[in-house]
Amino acid sequence: MKAEFYVNIEVLESGYIYLNSIEDEEDVLNSYQRHVDFAKKIGKKTECLEGFKKKYIHLNVKFDGRKGVEDSDVMRALVRKNLALETGASSIFGNFYKPTENLKKLLSEQLNQRKQLAGVA
Repeated sequence: MKAEFYVNIEVLESGYIYLNSIEDEEDVLNSYQRHVDFAKKIGKKTECLEGFKKKYIHLNVKFDGRKGVEDSDVMRALVRKNLALETGASSIFGNFYKPTENLKKLLSEQLNQRKQLAGVA
């Protein structure tokens, strides 16, 4: 199967990629609504939905529909899009991946777009 997902990743100080979450469109909208509700309760302003979605990388992932989408499926999709490099090292938790310059550039662009949408930059 193939499906569209929003992937929240970060590049750790060690230089490896850490996958925080894999969410579909509905999960992102629910997460945004919880974010807005919490911000209202404490009297803070919040960013727009478009800016909130920039926290994620929109990715088309191929996966086994019987098992659901797994971290390894997402990482293979990142490798296919030239956003990650497989290092060949692995542990009981899976393989290790390093970011490419394309991924670093994409994350930087998305952060700048979020700042512009928020009126900070």
